[in-house]
Amino acid sequence: MKKLISTMLAASIVLVPMAGKANAVTNELNMTAKKELLTETALKYQIPPEILKAIALRESNFTQFNGDGSPYMNPVDKGIGIMQVTPSTFSESEKQSLQMNEDRLKTDTQYNIEMGAKILKLKWDLGGTKLPKVNSGNPLYLESWYYALMGYNGVSASNNPTVPQTNPYQSQIYQLLKNSQIKTQGIPTDPSKFGFDDQGRLTGTALQWDYAYTPSMNTSHSGKVIFTNQDGANLRATPDGTVVGRIAGNEKIEILDDHPVESASLYNLFSYYKVKADGKTGYMSSSNFKLLRFPLPNPENLSGQKEAYARLVIKADTPIVKKENGVYKTLRMAKTGEGLRVYTIDGEYYGLGANLFVKQNRNAADLVVGLLRVNNQFIYLKDITDKTYVAMDNKVYAKHAGKDELILGKAVVMKDIAIYNASGKVFRTGKTKERLRVYKILPDRYEIGGGYYVKKQNVDYYPVF
Repeated sequence: MKKLISTMLAASIVLVPMAGKANAVTNELNMTAKKELLTETALKYQIPPEILKAIALRESNFTQFNGDGSPYMNPVDKGIGIMQVTPSTFSESEKQSLQMNEDRLKTDTQYNIEMGAKILKLKWDLGGTKLPKVNSGNPLYLESWYYALMGYNGVSASNNPTVPQTNPYQSQIYQLLKNSQIKTQGIPTDPSKFGFDDQGRLTGTALQWDYAYTPSMNTSHSGKVIFTNQDGANLRATPDGTVVGRIAGNEKIEILDDHPVESASLYNLFSYYKVKADGKTGYMSSSNFKLLRFPLPNPENLSGQKEAYARLVIKADTPIVKKENGVYKTLRMAKTGEGLRVYTIDGEYYGLGANLFVKQNRNAADLVVGLLRVNNQFIYLKDITDKTYVAMDNKVYAKHAGKDELILGKAVVMKDIAIYNASGKVFRTGKTKERLRVYKILPDRYEIGGGYYVKKQNVDYYPVF
């Protein structure tokens, strides 16, 4: 690991007490013990454990000692141990600020891990000032650590994603996560978004990364409602053990023990949790967990849109409940074939407006989030990612930037209105009861294709008709 910007370290460090020598780990631990230390340390510093474990895999294959008991060291840059901390890249004052002890880096696995975590957290704390940050800079999201990862290895040409034929360190980390079935969103391909100037220097510009809101599922699940991802998940008798069942996608999971159990496999960067799902009990990897939310480019920013984001299609009669003083009471039954507008998601409930909700149940209702036109056929969608559309039958369609016809809903004209062209001039009159496809929703208008739009007055919007 290389230094980011040496002059920033001393001024930016926030000291956190390190483990004392009495707790030093001076022999090579087994794989699960090392991952337990990594997960515990990551949570202490508010780092996603998946990220810290991926660094240890990339840097050393989780290795602290050689076979003969000597410290594992990089012969080129003299990086030390499991996190490949490189004292030679820090000044004496910086080492003092970090409380860096080279002997302990060589002999104490726990100390080495904690030093690596402190340095990564330092790079994170530079986000928005000396380093750009991703979107809102929420540390819960795996993609948010892009620039901190770059800083951990070093801001250099080899880690500049705008330089052709490079394989940046941070991209390698996300590939390791992907290899472990932890599916983060694809890294943007537009060089102008990365915050580098023509000289390869970072400008501090934030990276706007659509759909980059993959939450760490290797943290406490207290107060969260967890579901299996859309592909479903294996249930195992023990961590890394025999598969005893297959749980369907979008099935609610009950966490029976919120203490993570680590995998003994080198490349598994997730943790296991003891769960109950679909009436079965066993262990499931955190890479199969998800929260219920809308598949939007920015799911954090829902306050600016009054329109519904999706349509809930009822497959079997199911209760519509009203929330009063935190208690859900049945108001009526939604009938098979009924379509309901969905404005919010509250834990395991779809919000219909006016404090009305339907509880998520994959057997009773499907959430439809878009309509894709492919070869003159209309495909209803259940999920949208940075690079794909997922149909209700799980068929996946690749995105083609600027060429796809993705329909969000329809605008029904309630009273004759003007239809405007891209220049803001009236093109024609929209007649009462006319239905217009909506491709984009803006604060004051609906874009209906070809550069044409209508204002929001005297129209009623229906999501995914």
